[in-house]
Amino acid sequence: MKIRMKILHLLVVSITGLSVVEGLAESVDRVRNEQYELVLQPDRSIEVRVDGLPPQRLSADFVVMYSPIHLGYQINRVGEFNFAYPEPFPRIYRFARRWTEYTPALAALVPELPSIDVRQGGELMATNHETGPEHWVYMDSNGEVLRQPTDLKIPQTYNPFLAGTRTDIQATQATIVDRAVRWEFPEHGDFKLSAEVRLPEGRADPEIHYNVQIKTDGYYSVAYLGAPSTATRETIPVPQLATGGRNQRNILVSEAHLATPRAHVGTRTLQSVLVVDPEESPFRLLRDSAGVWTYTLSSESNSRFGLMVWEEDDWVRPVAFTPIMAGPESRMFQGARYDFTLRYVLRPGSWEDTYRYVAREIYD
Repeated sequence: MKIRMKILHLLVVSITGLSVVEGLAESVDRVRNEQYELVLQPDRSIEVRVDGLPPQRLSADFVVMYSPIHLGYQINRVGEFNFAYPEPFPRIYRFARRWTEYTPALAALVPELPSIDVRQGGELMATNHETGPEHWVYMDSNGEVLRQPTDLKIPQTYNPFLAGTRTDIQATQATIVDRAVRWEFPEHGDFKLSAEVRLPEGRADPEIHYNVQIKTDGYYSVAYLGAPSTATRETIPVPQLATGGRNQRNILVSEAHLATPRAHVGTRTLQSVLVVDPEESPFRLLRDSAGVWTYTLSSESNSRFGLMVWEEDDWVRPVAFTPIMAGPESRMFQGARYDFTLRYVLRPGSWEDTYRYVAREIYD
């Protein structure tokens, strides 16, 4: 009898020990709140679980765009307040961003230009308020034109992945620390990227924080490409300004034209949305076109980010570019650090319900 009791005791202790070990293992690879569960995967992606939906994955995929020179920062309408003005890309949303494409011919031009101190304001700038070939001016710190190479015929583009040199970067390590999955990335000669996905307590949505530390002077834009992708055939049209209000994909729309800053991919049963954290898009005091101080969300001159719905190889995902290439905050110097925060919203039901949730619960 005593032997049997000892065996039973050992079994109970073993089972209890296994339960404790399983509980520890669970706490190491996942984070929960009242609405979400984030589970770290062996490939360093994060499985996002919400009741009533199949799991979706956030991956550690970023793109860093770089240009040593200013590539222009224009909308797809030559005259912003005159609808009679031409649109360089006639079938593209008139408020889509466009740049001078960073071609090999343009890259070859850079070392030939006179040397000036860019920290004092000198830069090569593209003025593309024209149709036809680009009109380039290289200006010194006093605004004096040093060179106007108008014969290059460098094309314009509305593809943000052509505005500069592209570096795709993925995490090499991932760990869970204090309710956050921290991603570590390989070193790069021009920058150092860090990122984490944090899940606050309660019913809050996951927050994607990232920062880039600059090693080389120039213009930078960071794109987060890790939001879950959805098969194009499964998506439904979602009214939103990130697609020009007409389901137009692969265009970048700046903060100035995003009343509720979100890029939304939806099906009939699942809604997947990248939302800019409200702290990154405050209302602020500006001068309007007439020179009058006014409160407004933003303007072309101070838009901090751009959003888009990106379609590639029959898959669609929401994408954020922060800052916008050649826009405010994109010009950075060695030693600078740039931080930004997004939120990821995953909800069942209709796109209308998810829009109300973003507008009311996140943007109040």
